[in-house]
Amino acid sequence: MNDKRMTPKIAALQKAIEEAHVNIKEAHKDMSPEDIDIYHEIMEKMTPEMLTLKKIIDESHKSVKEASDILSPEEMQTYHEIMNEKYPHGTDDPHHGHHGH
Repeated sequence: MNDKRMTPKIAALQKAIEEAHVNIKEAHKDMSPEDIDIYHEIMEKMTPEMLTLKKIIDESHKSVKEASDILSPEEMQTYHEIMNEKYPHGTDDPHHGHHGH
């Protein structure tokens, strides 16, 4: 597209949208029609508050993963040792767990 109004930022937006479509289509590929129906039923029941909670949980998982990916295996081991000493019986937080390590 050689439209003179197509700035690099607008082109980047278009590319991101195209990639999102491909990713969504790819994700659907592995789902049965029943799964897709169930997904749509769940999404219809989702309130804005539920969607906000899901977004916050997803963002939190992403930031925890990014932070843990930076650690070396030794640092991760040290982290778990510190947590085990601090919380010998585990934490009361149901979301606290081993994040992919």
